[in-house]
Amino acid sequence: MELVERDLDESIDVPISGEVGSTRRYYVLGNGIDPTMEDVVSFLNTSLPRTYGQLRLTGFNPQRIGKGLYEVDASYGLFVRRFTGVPALESNTGANSYTFSFSTGGATYRLMHAKEQTAYGTSPADIGDVINWNGQTADGIDVVGPKLTITIRKRMQGGIITLPYIRTVVGLTGKTNNAAYFGFAAGELLFLGADGSMVPGGDTELTFNFSAAPNVASATVDGVAVSDIGGHDYIHAFVLPGSLGQPEVKGVYKARIYDSGNFDDLRI
Repeated sequence: MELVERDLDESIDVPISGEVGSTRRYYVLGNGIDPTMEDVVSFLNTSLPRTYGQLRLTGFNPQRIGKGLYEVDASYGLFVRRFTGVPALESNTGANSYTFSFSTGGATYRLMHAKEQTAYGTSPADIGDVINWNGQTADGIDVVGPKLTITIRKRMQGGIITLPYIRTVVGLTGKTNNAAYFGFAAGELLFLGADGSMVPGGDTELTFNFSAAPNVASATVDGVAVSDIGGHDYIHAFVLPGSLGQPEVKGVYKARIYDSGNFDDLRI
């Protein structure tokens, strides 16, 4: 693609109060191809002049006017950093700096089997370690368990935040890391998604959210040995009433819930 500036008389808006501004018109030529709007926006993010005299690029508005031809109005003005809703980083505010925060707030989950259980009363039924067994099913109990959530805020150069990059972030949401990342082994991090906004002509801050859980080499679940448990695998048991109404474990299962992805593509 090629960017061509339209030959116009130079004009600048200088109000009595407010910001000085100017609009420049350009054309994007496909040169034999018919680019999509998405392709054009990505091209303009890296090709439009960032300044016009002392004014800085504040936005642009591409419009398709023919096959392989787009008209673009680019706005320039006195650039004021008003990062509304995008607070400054607490430490280094240069490009590529980031902050790392975490929370260990407990997660609630249903526990079906006790670590240890003692029976009392006259001739109590032997139900093993099952919690709230009614002779047919185990209701279990809600308990608090460990859960680590991680939030990373990073200042990134505005030119990086393109529509293809946003698609990449969307595609990695709900996936685990396929290789070691930020000190966590493969499979221990689950990407929960990112939040951010694009600031034309300036750096942008993005917030990345993760859930972390350790991989376990082996564990005993309901008396059954289970190996190679990923941090975000789901372990569940199939229990039926046995003889004399006692619960009987028919199988223990390890379920992989999430696909994995390359977190390096997040560019944190």
